[in-house]
Amino acid sequence: IAHSTQRALTRPVAAAQAAVHPLGANGTPVAALNSAMLQHLADSNDAAESVYTLNRTGHVTALAYPRAHAPGMPARGSTGSRLALDLSQSEIFRSPDRGQVRISPIFLSSVSDQPMLAITGPLSGGGLLVMELGLARLGQVHNGPEMADGMQVLIVDSNGQIIADRDGTKARQSAMLPIEAMRQLEAAGAGVVSLDEARWFASTAHISVAALDWRVVVMRPEALVYQPVFAIVWVSTVSTVLVLGVAMWLFMWITRKFSHATETLTEDARLLEQGHIPAPRQFRIKELDALDRSLRSMAHNLLQ
Repeated sequence: IAHSTQRALTRPVAAAQAAVHPLGANGTPVAALNSAMLQHLADSNDAAESVYTLNRTGHVTALAYPRAHAPGMPARGSTGSRLALDLSQSEIFRSPDRGQVRISPIFLSSVSDQPMLAITGPLSGGGLLVMELGLARLGQVHNGPEMADGMQVLIVDSNGQIIADRDGTKARQSAMLPIEAMRQLEAAGAGVVSLDEARWFASTAHISVAALDWRVVVMRPEALVYQPVFAIVWVSTVSTVLVLGVAMWLFMWITRKFSHATETLTEDARLLEQGHIPAPRQFRIKELDALDRSLRSMAHNLLQ
């Protein structure tokens, strides 16, 4: 899951680098980055929420939204209403690092009206290519059939603030993982943590893309994690009881058979003592049968 999240962040960075490098090399103006190219960038990256270009004055000159709209995502506005939007005062446009492809800190986007990350790259003529990554989309990268029941996937920053989760609830609430839980996960990589008045078994992996220092935390309810263990213990206990019960029954049956045979031999010995030879018997126990034959042979010898 950490690998998938890192790939969801790395791929748009590589896509932005591929889009801006030829433009910067041959001096093609920003207007040449047509809507088809923007649409391809938006559609080919799962976490992309919008892709647009800014001219040298910070105004939106072209804009594309992904055509595949994930269920539960907020409705987007029309591209026409955002064109010529002035973003000259925004952090992404005024950043001193705008001369290279970079990932911005989280900000409230004026284009998408949601908290976003932005991958920005310089274009010729002083313009800027911006690919906004929706935090809600980033949290939904893992909503596949391989996700186990009750599993929670959180993306947290170095301070423990939840940046994205599967349904976006905790991110919208600006929830945080407890400091103790963060320290435990950073030290051991896994452990039982408390969140939302529940206990979870959590494991974590580090993500490092550009200047980001994030962690993916995968959590499942502690009861669900140990449920297979409880099932194994229950089955083992029942099986052990059954095996012990059968063993005790066999032991008592064999003991009863042995006891009955011993009593029979004792009675035969008493008859021999009185001078009578009892009728031959068949014992299933080999040793007792041999003893019975020896007693009869001895009695016949004594009579002779």
